[in-house]
Amino acid sequence: MDERGGDPDGGRFLGSRAIDYRGERFVVGRTDREYAIWDASGGGPIRTFPLTDEGWAGAWTTYRGLEEAPPAPRGPGLEVGPMDVGRIFAGAFRVYGSNLRTLVAVVAVIVVPFQLAAYLLVVATARQVEVSTAMGRVPFLVAPDWVGWVSNAVNALIVTPLLTAAVVATAVRAYVGERTGVGEAMRIGAPRAPAVLWFAVLVALGVSLVALPFVLVGLSIQDTNRPAGIAVILLGAIPAIYLSIRWLLGTTALMVERTGGPAAMRRSWRLVRGRWWRTLGILLLGALILFGAGLVVGVIFVAVVLRAGLTALTLGILSGLGALVSIFAMPFLALLVIHLYLDARARDEGLDRSGLGREVERLAR
Repeated sequence: MDERGGDPDGGRFLGSRAIDYRGERFVVGRTDREYAIWDASGGGPIRTFPLTDEGWAGAWTTYRGLEEAPPAPRGPGLEVGPMDVGRIFAGAFRVYGSNLRTLVAVVAVIVVPFQLAAYLLVVATARQVEVSTAMGRVPFLVAPDWVGWVSNAVNALIVTPLLTAAVVATAVRAYVGERTGVGEAMRIGAPRAPAVLWFAVLVALGVSLVALPFVLVGLSIQDTNRPAGIAVILLGAIPAIYLSIRWLLGTTALMVERTGGPAAMRRSWRLVRGRWWRTLGILLLGALILFGAGLVVGVIFVAVVLRAGLTALTLGILSGLGALVSIFAMPFLALLVIHLYLDARARDEGLDRSGLGREVERLAR
């Protein structure tokens, strides 16, 4: 064994204490607790083994098998390189259109059962009251507060992390020409969903800690000077938005590079450096493109509620429309973020399609 005293690559192989052997596509070495195999392009371990003689035998056998196995065949994919705004949107639309069936199916498999369960819970627990509207008095379903808490908790803790992981896995693999079915997307995304959730929690805590002092000060002076209180609260939105954009690329980095939550935050921070306004502008432009669909649903919601009220039937129709918008909108926004990530890495690190392809191989393991 060619023992080395540490990782000479400056931390490129996350968690490594020593790198023992290098191949063209993979390296094998050890962390503080385990033997591990890394992709030669860097990132977190793709396989780990106990720090024993048997563990080393398993690590070496697996390493040789991975190194000697031929790469999986891929389709044409798309070129990876620096992209201007037009190319970012063109690439997002291209990947979206060519993989529409899979992307929509992945989102639908996760969103539709959740929306259906949330709808049935509301119908089962709500009471009907009459509410005065511009069209007269109409029936209105009022669900207990806990129903909203449960739905929001399930959405935040399970649905959104799993959905994000599965969509990112599908989209990134599509970029290098790999087709991903719904089952494969779920198999890849499910193990990474807890890491996506942990990253989201860390980002929410970071943003909240920065914005909270402004909110508290604003609320304390709102009684005596309401405009000043509101102004202070709104002022807190500035650092909150700044941090949100600096950490925007973290989920993609977490999936592609197989990092943890804190490492993904640092990674996104570096990738967005010098591109904050550009990142914000592209994200806002993408949101505006999808604003029309959301506006249509909002107008329908108001018109239906004013005329017919919020009954089990109208709630079902509106829930279906909301799910439909999510199914088509969410993948596109995810693709924009992925293209921003690829653009930043191409500019900073010279990432090309072959380099991305080596990293994407790890997603399926």
